[in-house]
Amino acid sequence: MNLVYPNPLGSLPIRAGDALKIIKKFYKISDDPSATAAMLLDGIEAGTGQADDLGIEGDTYFIVLGQMMRMLVALQEKLPRKDRRDIRDRLVRIYDLNKNIAWGHGDQLREVVRAVRRLSR
Repeated sequence: MNLVYPNPLGSLPIRAGDALKIIKKFYKISDDPSATAAMLLDGIEAGTGQADDLGIEGDTYFIVLGQMMRMLVALQEKLPRKDRRDIRDRLVRIYDLNKNIAWGHGDQLREVVRAVRRLSR
């Protein structure tokens, strides 16, 4: 999470791409979809909050958040039903707080919420 949203008052750079690489590597090594989904949600939540709070406008940043969301959707079928519902509920909260965010990110969040809702039934 600190790679996606370092202390905004500090001098650490935002490294969302590195965070995604670490998450992918973790999943490849662990084959643990639940833990991977939790890390992805943390990254999506932190990144979306940061973009909203600080007005981030970088294409690359939103591309990485989109990749995190797509990976989260892809993992849904490997998760227990309860985990899928928990993810759905958390994504809905993230969307509700940030649905007006620019760069099409709010639209992308809405589409991910729809996809996760379909898969959480």
